[in-house]
Amino acid sequence: MNIVDPQFRGPISQDLICFGPFRLSTTERLLEKGGEPVQLGSRALDILIVLVERPAEVVSKKELIAKVWPDLVVDDGSLRYHILALRKALGQGRSNTRYVTNVSGRGYCFVAPISRVASAREEFARTFTRRSSPKSNQNGRTRRNSSAYLGRVVRAALLHHRRTWRDR
Repeated sequence: MNIVDPQFRGPISQDLICFGPFRLSTTERLLEKGGEPVQLGSRALDILIVLVERPAEVVSKKELIAKVWPDLVVDDGSLRYHILALRKALGQGRSNTRYVTNVSGRGYCFVAPISRVASAREEFARTFTRRSSPKSNQNGRTRRNSSAYLGRVVRAALLHHRRTWRDR
């Protein structure tokens, strides 16, 4: 089972991560479902971020506790409580959806397929730095693929607009 987008290159945590109907921005610490923010406590969000950064890997309970509660002594009960809150917020169990699984005696694992989405800033920069390769027409003249270029410009502008509108 391939749960990482095959076009993915680079560390996951730098951009937006999509899984199911959800979109997670680790830099903004925001989880959205259908464009609306999902109410999720900060500890449950921290757990989700740790698990999503290592998809299909078992993250031990000790490691989760160390990353989510640094410099605090916390028992497994607190971790289970916040995992339950995370599962409830994700709607796990409804219509047979699974995002976080418990690997008995070892830890937790994020099992849903994920895909990486470039942030608006990155997409905008990539659009204007990437050059279309010139194509020659029947007369031997070169021309740019203007519709593809225009599509990238419009997409970057829409992504940028959506991000700035949401930040208001």
